[in-house]
Amino acid sequence: MQQPDYDIVVVGSGIGGLSAGALLSHWGYKTLVVEKMPTIGGRCSTEEYEGFKLPTGSITLVYEDMEKVFKEVGAELQLIDVPRLFWRIGGKDYEMPPKGAVRMLFNIINKLEEDRAKELGRLVKLVPIEKNTDRLTRSN
Repeated sequence: MQQPDYDIVVVGSGIGGLSAGALLSHWGYKTLVVEKMPTIGGRCSTEEYEGFKLPTGSITLVYEDMEKVFKEVGAELQLIDVPRLFWRIGGKDYEMPPKGAVRMLFNIINKLEEDRAKELGRLVKLVPIEKNTDRLTRSN
C-alpha cells in the first residue's frame, strides 16, 4: 500500500486547526487534518443529549478573524445566534450570562451550600437539646 504524501499535517480539528488546514490547503499545500475525537469542531461544536443541544465549550467566537479565513478560502460563513443557555442544578434552571458563566456556576453552588447549611442549622434547633443530651448519655 502506498503511503499518502502530505506537505503539512495539522493536529486537532478545533476552530484553529480547521482554519489552519483550510488556509494551508487554499495556499496550495497538500494538507491533512487529524483528530483523535470522533467528531470535528473541538470546543466549537454541539452535541445532542436527550433532545437538548449542548455546546461543548465556546459559545462566542471572534467573528472578524473567522470572517477573514472564510473569505480568503472562498467559503460561506453561516453564523447562528446562540439560544439562551441555562445551568440546571437541583431541578432549578439558572440562565447563563453571556460572560462569566463559570463564575456564576460557582456562585450558585456556594449559595446552595449556604442555604443547605442554614436549613441544617434550622433543623438542629427544632430538636430539643434535652433529647440529644439524653441520647448521648445513654450511648456512653
